[in-house]
Amino acid sequence: MITLEQFKSNAIERGICKVLDDWNNANSKKQLMDVCLSAKGMPYVADAIAAGWGVSPEIIVKDFHRFNDGRYVRDMDGYTSAMWCWPTDSIIHVDTTCALIINHKGTVVVDRPITELLIVNSDVIVKGQGVAKVHLYNSTVINPDERVVVESKKEY
Repeated sequence: MITLEQFKSNAIERGICKVLDDWNNANSKKQLMDVCLSAKGMPYVADAIAAGWGVSPEIIVKDFHRFNDGRYVRDMDGYTSAMWCWPTDSIIHVDTTCALIINHKGTVVVDRPITELLIVNSDVIVKGQGVAKVHLYNSTVINPDERVVVESKKEY
């Protein structure tokens, strides 16, 4: 199980942490979540978790539970984002600009006109009235159709 400290060390070793200054300036879990749920942070976190050198989902669920399951929405400059890690429900309703979904076997409902989904270590069904722009990390969309646009797919 990779801790936050190990995750940061791994990021520094790889020289790919685009948000290191913001990470170093984060003085609370909320500020750290704001970094992780930023437009630069989310792809980085998704990639690291999928590749196995990022913070473990167990740590996210345990130490960041009040920010999980969409309970916290980062809202900055009209860009909203939220996270679900091992969601407690089999159906997730995403109503943010972007969402990070980790370790989910179930349904994702998108009713916004366009939502970007970063899906990690998951197998999901996407439903709803909106269009989902999807980035898959060791994941699949079981029912791809015209509402699901797969932007990228990475397997580790």
